[in-house]
Amino acid sequence: MATYSIYAKDNPADAVFVREGFSWTAAVFNFLWACWNRMWVVAVIGLCFVLAANALPTELESLVSIAITLIFGVFAGDLMEWSLRRRGFSNIGIVEAHDLESAEAQFYMGARDLPRAPISSHDMLGLFGTP
Repeated sequence: MATYSIYAKDNPADAVFVREGFSWTAAVFNFLWACWNRMWVVAVIGLCFVLAANALPTELESLVSIAITLIFGVFAGDLMEWSLRRRGFSNIGIVEAHDLESAEAQFYMGARDLPRAPISSHDMLGLFGTP
């Protein structure tokens, strides 16, 4: 199960769901990930650290690069939340779910555990009702 923090500016229908935990996408594509999520300040600060690391010896430059990768991966959710708060969003809730779709359903329906209807063998994809 993953925990999602929910941020919205004015309308809860336009909420942003931020997954807590390690993000491989942020770790691998750190600056592209930050730009994709409109986190301009985070991208510029990270880029400044990389450019400053170029002046260091090769061993230290590698350590700084690994550190930046780990920082983006571990703190991806925190960096996203900071960026959202900076843009005027506020935290309106927290949901625990298996995936983003379930988290959205739980938040918008106000349900804790959504029951799943059993599918019988004669019920063709649930399209034609029950006999």
